[in-house]
Amino acid sequence: IPPGQKSVLLEKNIARAKELCPNCGDPSLVMGKSFLEQYYSTQSFSFLKNAHHEFESALEKNFLDLKFLPYLIQTYTLQGSFKKAKEICYKLFKYQKYEHNARLDYSAIILVESNITRNPSSRPEQIIGAWKQAKEWVTNRDKRLWEDLQKQKERQNQFMERKAEK
Repeated sequence: IPPGQKSVLLEKNIARAKELCPNCGDPSLVMGKSFLEQYYSTQSFSFLKNAHHEFESALEKNFLDLKFLPYLIQTYTLQGSFKKAKEICYKLFKYQKYEHNARLDYSAIILVESNITRNPSSRPEQIIGAWKQAKEWVTNRDKRLWEDLQKQKERQNQFMERKAEK
């Protein structure tokens, strides 16, 4: 299926799903993700605006379902609304299931914000690049910390084994 036709087909199916279940947020989540992908590839603000609208709509329909909030964090950050993105992170810090990723997002927001503050006339592609770079950095940092912790435990076990042999 050609990309343009694929998008039209997705939109028709999502519209149908919204009709079948008007209180379900998942169709809006899927559509929002699609708009977000289109924004990344085109830097057209209308796609970012539509993605944000879909995530907001999903949250309105299911205000207790927190899975939509990370996407709002992302859209707020890409729009330069760092304060609003951080506020959502604060909400997610309270929930064990989301706390870790919220902390990663919060760190990424701070990195993007500092990058953009130094260059206030940033264009969408610069903000997108800063977001992707920040997310990669904080994710890799987290992996490195985990690997370091595992190595430290291994060294400690080896030390304890040698001590027990003596």
